[in-house]
Formats: sequence, C-alpha cells, structure tokens
Amino acid sequence: MPAEYILGQKFEFAFQVRHLAGDLIDADELPTWTVYAEDSDEVVATGDCAKRDDANTTGYYVAIGDISSPPYSEGTSYSVRVEALVADIPTAAPVGRFLVVETDVVRQSDLASLVSDIAAAVWNYLTSAMTTTGSIGKKLADWVISGIIGFGFGPYKLSADQTELEVYRANDTDIPVTLYADETFTTVLDLTNANKVYFTVKEETDTALDAAGDSNAIIDAGAPLECVISTPKTSGIITIPLTKTHLAAPTPLVWYAFDLKVIWTSGDVQTIVVGRFRTKREVTRKATV
Repeated sequence: MPAEYILGQKFEFAFQVRHLAGDLIDADELPTWTVYAEDSDEVVATGDCAKRDDANTTGYYVAIGDISSPPYSEGTSYSVRVEALVADIPTAAPVGRFLVVETDVVRQSDLASLVSDIAAAVWNYLTSAMTTTGSIGKKLADWVISGIIGFGFGPYKLSADQTELEVYRANDTDIPVTLYADETFTTVLDLTNANKVYFTVKEETDTALDAAGDSNAIIDAGAPLECVISTPKTSGIITIPLTKTHLAAPTPLVWYAFDLKVIWTSGDVQTIVVGRFRTKREVTRKATV
C-alpha cells in the first residue's frame, strides 16, 4: 500500500547503500531522486538526496521533496527512484510509492485518531443528553441507575421515569430513595409539607389494580407501607423500611406493580412514582465459617 500525503506536505523515503559485496558504503556523491507519475514515463520532479545520521551511519540516505500543485495533483499515485554512484559503479533502485489524497479524505495514518475522536464525540453527545427525556443518553442513565438498584446499592434516585426496583429478599433492607419532582433528576421533591409517604406493592393485574382499597397489597399484609421521611425534608429523601417478612410475601422473580404516594398536609394525595417491583433470591446458603 502506498504512503498517503496531501498537497503541501513532503514525501520522505530512506534507503541504504551497499557495496556489491554487501558491505555498507557511502555513495561517491549524493544520490539523486526522480519522481514518476505511476504507470507512465512522465518525470514529475527531481532532486538530490540527503545524508541521514552521517555521524553514526554509513551509506544511509533519504529522498525528500515538497509535494505541491503543480506538478503534483490529488488522486494521482507516484513512484520514487534513486540513482547513486557507488565505487564508480552506477546503481539505481525504486525506493517507494505515494498517493496524493484530497485534503478532506481520511488517511490511513489518521484513522486511529479519527475513530477515537468519533467515539469521544458520541460519548459527549450521550452524556450531554443524559437529562433529556427520550434521548439515548437519558435511557442509558436510567439503565445504569436501574442496574445500581438491582444490585442493592443506594441511595436510589426515583422519579416518574424510573420504573423498576429489585431487592434481595434475604435480609431486612432499608432502601434510601431520593424523590424527584421531574423526570430529569434535576429538581428534588421538597417534602416539607408532606404528611405521609406510602410504598404499595400489588399484583400486576387489572383485577388487583382496579380493586377498591388496599386490602390486596402484598408487602405489608393488606396495607400500604409507611416510609420514613428524612430530615431535612427539603432533601426529598425517604426510606422504605422493608423487613424479611415484607420481602417474603412476593414470589421471587415475579414482577409486581408498585407506587410511591405522598399525602400532603393540605389533604392532597400525589402519586410520585409508578413502576415495577420484584424480589431476588440469594444464592449462597452457607451461614457458618
């Protein structure tokens, strides 16, 4: 594959001169280079080669020249031939080929950095849209948050756009949750005037969800589970106090419907989150050292 250059750059091809016996040797005088348009006899440019690292090498030269228009043109391939007089013997050899590409064409040497730039640009776009409802970035952020909840870390962030909550059923589990007033996780829900916050889990069926009252609630034996509102209430943080008894009620790995509902001191009732809830069973049963 030929080297690739754009107009305004320099081509550069290094080569080594040897005696017929194979020993390294300096040419009798500076070699010359000739550039041909590939597949033709057209001589495009000529010049003298230069010695490279003369203090530490023998017979090491470089053919180097400017690539300008004219005589070079974009989209054309060229070959470089050098001639040298070595121990009074004329020698010549081709040393390289190059293609002059258009300025806006991606060169092979730039491909790795371009791919890295594209990846960075895509990531910047995704992360800058992490709070835009419906964007890939927002969906990615929600997926990450859902994964964190599934593994049992916290505190959790819940808004109307956060729909799945998974909890291991083996132990008493206090779930700290930050409630948000919007789907972008930017405005914390001020609970200063909240009287109660309830967490309710029911079967995910029309019959269960359409039934009057909460006697069919799963978690707290026929009643919504009262959450603990943290201080200061402006933090929007509540704790869902789930015990092993609560968590033993749902069938493991079965999805249920849940919501978080605030009863305000004004008497207004507001559903903050509607989502899906399930418990997961522990794997290791060994309980002794």
